[in-house]
This record gives sequence, structure tokens and C-alpha cells, in this order.
Amino acid sequence: MTNLELLNILTNVRGEYILQAQELRSGQRKQQLHMMHRKRVFLIAAIISLMLLLVGCVAAFLGMRDLSLGTFVQDDNFGGTVSGELLSLQGYVGTPEYMATKEWLAFSDNYDPDHKLMDLSAYDDYVEPEAYRIYNCYTREMVEKVDEILEKYQLKMPQKLYATNVEYADICDAVGIEGLFAESMDAEPTLYHGYFYDDGGFHISGNLTPMGSSIWREPVEFSYTCSMKGVFYCTLQSVKDVESYHQWKYTAENGAELLLASSPYDAIIIADKAECFISVHISGQSMSQETMEALAEVFDFTYTPNAVDMETADRYEAEHLAQIAANVEAYNQQHRRNTYADYFEDFANSPDLYFSHLHLDDDGVAELATYCAGRYQELFTIKDGYVQKIHEGGYAFANGFSICTDENGQVVFETENHVGSQTYVSYLVADGLDLRYIAFVKYDADTNDDNPWFVCTNAPGHEVYEFAEMPMFWEPISADEMSNIRDAYTKTELPKKPIGELLADGTDIDISQLTLGSSETALSLFDNILVPLVEGRLPNRAREFKAILERYGYTYRDGEGLFTITDPAHPESYLFGGNSLLYDTDTISTIGFCTETESGKKKVEVYLFTEEQEYYITNPNYTQNKMESFEQLKAYIAQG
Repeated sequence: MTNLELLNILTNVRGEYILQAQELRSGQRKQQLHMMHRKRVFLIAAIISLMLLLVGCVAAFLGMRDLSLGTFVQDDNFGGTVSGELLSLQGYVGTPEYMATKEWLAFSDNYDPDHKLMDLSAYDDYVEPEAYRIYNCYTREMVEKVDEILEKYQLKMPQKLYATNVEYADICDAVGIEGLFAESMDAEPTLYHGYFYDDGGFHISGNLTPMGSSIWREPVEFSYTCSMKGVFYCTLQSVKDVESYHQWKYTAENGAELLLASSPYDAIIIADKAECFISVHISGQSMSQETMEALAEVFDFTYTPNAVDMETADRYEAEHLAQIAANVEAYNQQHRRNTYADYFEDFANSPDLYFSHLHLDDDGVAELATYCAGRYQELFTIKDGYVQKIHEGGYAFANGFSICTDENGQVVFETENHVGSQTYVSYLVADGLDLRYIAFVKYDADTNDDNPWFVCTNAPGHEVYEFAEMPMFWEPISADEMSNIRDAYTKTELPKKPIGELLADGTDIDISQLTLGSSETALSLFDNILVPLVEGRLPNRAREFKAILERYGYTYRDGEGLFTITDPAHPESYLFGGNSLLYDTDTISTIGFCTETESGKKKVEVYLFTEEQEYYITNPNYTQNKMESFEQLKAYIAQG
């Protein structure tokens, strides 16, 4: 008889009999024994025997097999499948946490098998309560099932998951523990990220590098999970095969009773405590018994987490989110591109990627839409001096879009998404870097086969991501009304060019329109090329300067080691750039201008290889005077 069979038998015994058996065993019911029916005495004795047997079985046999929730098979996204077993990281078989997790998995496996309801959830009016999101609930039925499980097994639900990627020290402080590691640990930990719940449960991932005296020699990656008893998290771990584990009981030096298990694929440490269930998963490595026991001594399993102080947790989360924003901004600063040519430089040879220019406002900057596989895919503009994506994240453009215009000539984007037999069509306009609804309709024969046309009455005026968190209110409309809405927007065909033809589109300097020679001024080279290059309006200076050289021709002045462009109308004036152009198209060391004036020859140089740009006047004797700013240099040239 298995542990589970014993538990199933006990499940069917009336609770009052179990209580009476406990009282009888403790001596609290001796005076009432003569009142019991003879069969009842035998039943209570049997219950006591079963309970004692069960305790013995649990102590002797609970192991990896008793954590298994069953096998799984899923697509590997490469045309094949991957299989394995799921383990409970909340408790062994028979515990309320284990049974709740098993029941939820059974429900989830059979609920919405074709994902139709999940697809529809993006368009219906239901928004699940925040606390249920850890179970991936997307319908009322799923939320109701969670409530049913919680009540059935008398478990609580975490009320809040605090942001992922929280710092290790902050997690420990929030849940009231000193740390995960023993003071005598013989390893150097590197903590990656983690999260915690309001009830004290938490998760941390990291790496352990062995020190000189460690028994194991290679760094190991670990995933550490602490689940509080009496709480339903549905926390899982996938493994290859529980039968492949060599496992044994181990008592750590700090007194912690542990289950250690090692397979050819990974290793696991389990600490089943009164207040919490702790698991440490070591990925990608098989370990000997000696190594596993040495690794177990690195961790401290004697702590007890506490419920989180909400004010402290909120502060940690705010600080964490602020840090994420700062990291994103730092990344953007490093990777920002000032022109479309720079932004799409890595895609210049993509044969199936095209672009079109369009104007969404009157700021003088052309927007750019990428085109691939028969649909426009993404939309870009240049704002605050660098390329930015309109509607970052692409939620509304997930299946591409068409470009339309309304009766006033305003550019409107049409998206069409199919979910089963339903078709959703939205009409959006750009609003800064966001998209805003002006109309949202659907064809839905499942709801009403006789009149399948509907309009979303509360979508217009809302930004896409704002509206994603709101309920949708649909009202039936006639076929003619549907046609009137759709006919109000006319699809527009824009010229499309291969992405490789991008040069400096979108900047306020168009090289093809530059006039190098002017009979009225000898400063056209200075004003039209040098100034925008230095001021960053053509920020990839080397490539733009090379394009100018190739377009208008140049002279290589060997004595000065410079490329030069001469003004056709004023041969005494020329522009020059450093020799680095021969070797490096991303940088340019020097750019300068020389001209003859009534007061004599004037020559200026801008050094671009220094940490900050430096500006110099070159004297006839080749000495240089440093100017404080580019404005001073421009004023010097303008004096004539």
C-alpha cells in the first residue's frame, strides 16, 4: 500500500473519529470508553494503526518520486518535442499544497486546449484581479477555480508578487532573514536576480564559484525557492526523469534535515520545514554524493522567513523600478542612433526589408515605416535628436498594419487580427510616440450569427496600452454602419525602397540638395557642410563626409595628409577631413575649413578625436589658438 493510498483511506474517515482517536491516545477519553460501540473501538484502533504506519512510511520513503506531479510533452519550437516531469516545489505528495498544485495542473491541461479563450482575452472586457496573475488566469472561470482550490485545501493566496530582478540584499531584508549562506561557506556567490511575495516566500537565482578548499571545482548555477506552508503558489520545477536520481537523506552540520538528489542532468536539495518548503536546483551538472553534501553545507536552511512589511516592500519595488528605468535609459543612451541610416545599418543587406517615408505632423521630420511580407511592420520617427519607435513594444502592430488616410488627409493605421472565427479591426492615429484609437470594430458570428457586426464604443480617444487595461464595451451595428466606418479610411500606396538605400533620410540636411559653389559667398562649404557635421545634424560624420566626397569629388593633399573639397566658385576655399576616413567609417579625427579673405588667409580646425570637441584657429606660422566654443570659431570665420 502506497502513502497516497493510505491518505485516500484517511480522507474518507469522518473527522470526528480521527479527533476521538487522538484524544483516546492521549488519555483524554478513557472515562468514555465504556460508552463506545465495540465496532467503533476497532475502527479507532485501526485508524491509530494506519496513522502510525503512514508516519513510518513518510519518514522512510518520501523522496523525488513523491514530488512528481506527472509527465509532460511539449513542442520545442524546432519541429520536435521535449518531455520530462514536473516537480512540486511546495510539498510532498499528500500535503495540501501538493494536492492543490496537482488539481490546478489537471484543470489547466484540460481547460482551453486550443488557446481560443486565451486569444480572445486580449479583446474581451475581463481584467483578472492582480493577485491571480501568478496563476496565469485570463477568464472568470479560471479565477473561480483558484478560489475553489483555495477553499478546498484551506490555503491562502499570495496577495502580491514584488518585482522580478530584485537585489539579493533587499529580498533578505524584506523577508527578515540574514542570508541564504552559512557563515563557513567555502564558495563565492554571485546573485543574479529574484523576487518575493508579501507572505515571505521568495526566489533567487545565482552562481557559486568554489574557493580553494572546496571539494567541487567548477562553478555551479543554482535556483533557490522558498515556499511558505499554507500558501498556494503553484511553484514547479521541470526535470528529465525522477527515476534517474540517486537520492539520500542528509543531516547538515547546522542540524537541517535534507533530501539530496543527483541525476545525470542536474541535482536538487530539499529542506521540508514546518514553516516553509525550500528547494535548491543545480542545473546542468551531475554530482557525486561527497560533492552534493559539501554543496549543501554552503547554504543555511535554519532560517524562517517572515511576512513582508508592506511599506518596506513598496519602497524596494519603487527603488527597483527606478533602477530599471535608469538602466534602460543608460542602454538607450549608449545605443541611440541619430539617423535612420545608422539605426538600420545592420539590415542594409536584408533583401526582403523595405521602407516608406510619410509625414505624420509638420515638424519637418519624415517618419519611416518598415515593410516586409506584404505588410507594414514598424513605425519610426526622429524625436529629441535620435530615432525612436512609435508604439514601442508593437502590441497593436503585432500582425502588421496598413496605411490609410481619412477625408482630411490625416494618416490612419489600420490593423486586422483574426481570432478563430472573429475578426478585429482597429483604426489608429499617431499621438507623439503612442497610438490612439479612433475606431474599433469586430465581426463576431459566434456571438450573433444574424448580426455579427459590432463597434467598441469606449475605445476612441484612448491610447492602445491604456485601453488594454480597460474593459471593452461592444454594441451591435448594421452591415451598412460597419461599411461606413471602414470606408471612411482609404488605403494609401506609398513608394517603397530597399532598406539598403537609406543614407541620411530623416535628418534636416539632404546631401543631394547641397550647393557647393556660390558666387555670392565663399563660405558655402563652411555653412552647409562643416557646421552641420560639427553640430551633429549629420552625426555619423565620417560616413556623411565620405558621401559628400564621393558625390562631389575631392583632392588628396599629400603634404597635409588630408582629403579636401574645393568650392567651384571660390577655388581658394576648401573643406578638409582627416585621413582616418581611409580606415574607419565610424569616426573622423579632424574637420576644417580654409578660405582667403580681404584680411588674409583664414584656417580653422575642429578636433573630433578628443573627449570633447576642440576648436582651433591655425595661424600663418602653423601655430594654433584654441577657441572656447564653436560659436567663437564661427564668428571668426564670419568676420571676413
